[in-house]
Amino acid sequence: MRSLARDWNRLVAAARRGVRRVPARRYAIRYEDLVEHPERSLRSMSEAIEVDFDPSMLDPATSKASVLNSEVRHANADNLRREVFTSSVGRGRRELPAEDSDSLSHSCRRGLGFLDYPLT
Repeated sequence: MRSLARDWNRLVAAARRGVRRVPARRYAIRYEDLVEHPERSLRSMSEAIEVDFDPSMLDPATSKASVLNSEVRHANADNLRREVFTSSVGRGRRELPAEDSDSLSHSCRRGLGFLDYPLT
């Protein structure tokens, strides 16, 4: 757990540094929001980055920009063909022992706050 928290914190710290350099360019979508409310999330992101929303954004497998249209096989190609699912939302809290979940949340507290996750 410690190495997972350390690696995650490093990635979030790098994102924080990037935001400090260009604060107006920060836009974060929480995974939970994206899979539970994909259209709302993508419309909001499109507006923030000043790109017209296109319904094809909701179906990445058929998008012109899809990695499925590439000559190179993408490691997650099979998953991209599947419907978006929400079963992994909260899975860590459900499956990790409470002590590990609490420890991980505590170790990642600063980054969780930066990403607008509720701190417990």
